[in-house]
Amino acid sequence: MEPITDLVLSIVMAGALVSLYAILRIAFRAPILNSDIPAYIAALMFTFAFAASLFYVAMGLNSVLPGGVAFFGTFAVHGAFIWLFQKLIPLQAQTTIMARAPRVASSRATA
Repeated sequence: MEPITDLVLSIVMAGALVSLYAILRIAFRAPILNSDIPAYIAALMFTFAFAASLFYVAMGLNSVLPGGVAFFGTFAVHGAFIWLFQKLIPLQAQTTIMARAPRVASSRATA
């Protein structure tokens, strides 16, 4: 494949992975992930996926940039994606479903 195509595909996949991370931060508050085994399996799978994403972005950047720049650029790309998706999908107590459920139940009880 062309180096630019590899680079674009690796950055798109990194963006998809980091957006999945932002969504999973909220999902980890779900009751099924309160037990150890599903939480460990999900964390292990996500760790391997994130390591692969770092590797493929580094390889894509290395095809168009020098090695040292590609190394730091890999972390810059992932850091920028993490910052962007944390701004787009914030994890705050008042925005999660688990935090809204008691408020909804208490407002129905008082009505």
